[in-house]
Amino acid sequence: MMKLTMKRVVPLILVAALVVVAALAYFQLRRGEVEWTVEVVVGESRRVFSLKELRESSIEVEVSDIGKLRCAPLSKLVAGCGIDFNKTLLHRWTAVGADGYSRSVDEAYLYMPGAYLCLASEANPDWGPVRLVVEGLSSKYWVKQLVRVTFETGPWVLNFKVDGETRKVFNLAELESLAVNVEGLGRSVPLSSLLSATGLSKEDVEVLEFIGVDGYRSVFHGSNVTRAFVLLIDPQDWSRHGPLRSAVLGAPKGTWVRHLVAVEVVTRS
Repeated sequence: MMKLTMKRVVPLILVAALVVVAALAYFQLRRGEVEWTVEVVVGESRRVFSLKELRESSIEVEVSDIGKLRCAPLSKLVAGCGIDFNKTLLHRWTAVGADGYSRSVDEAYLYMPGAYLCLASEANPDWGPVRLVVEGLSSKYWVKQLVRVTFETGPWVLNFKVDGETRKVFNLAELESLAVNVEGLGRSVPLSSLLSATGLSKEDVEVLEFIGVDGYRSVFHGSNVTRAFVLLIDPQDWSRHGPLRSAVLGAPKGTWVRHLVAVEVVTRS
């Protein structure tokens, strides 16, 4: 049998130690020897929330296939970490349970509006005191016995989705290269240019949807493609609109989505 080298042994020892520590913490929490807390880490910022604080931040939420639960919106907890959401996006999160189970979610900015820390009730005691619930994602991402959520931040981007799948992610520099001056709008990217960059044409679009970072959505028929734009907002106005905003000429401004993070098109079958 091949002898294990020190380079192989050391990582194995570290992994075993982490597993033991996680297990001990888990059983201590189960026995009530320490208070259950959930740590939220965003970049260099860190907050630890007690069950009392989570209850105080909770609202009643209708969770798909489960019913009404008391849940703390994850976005509200993240906001307490001092991040400027007018110019910074949450690109990825990793949720960890007390038993060591973990799941990571890319394009976190698309799922934040449906992410909650739900407080377990008598009907679901196996959840532990807190479970991460994310509407729109498989329940395998709904981490039980939640103890930590870590976020990776990054610059603002625009996610272009086609029939539910990400086709391309545009950064601000790429959008600027596609922008033109539009009377009444300023520097803007015609939606037709985004379609061309992803191999589509206006004739392919059946439904057009704009999505904001707060989950606000605005839906249009595909015939509006030639009147639709993505506005590049002046930095001095980011606190009001964010770096990007949608616009459809002729449509009420209430349908123009601020803090735009995604455009989704449904193609003709």
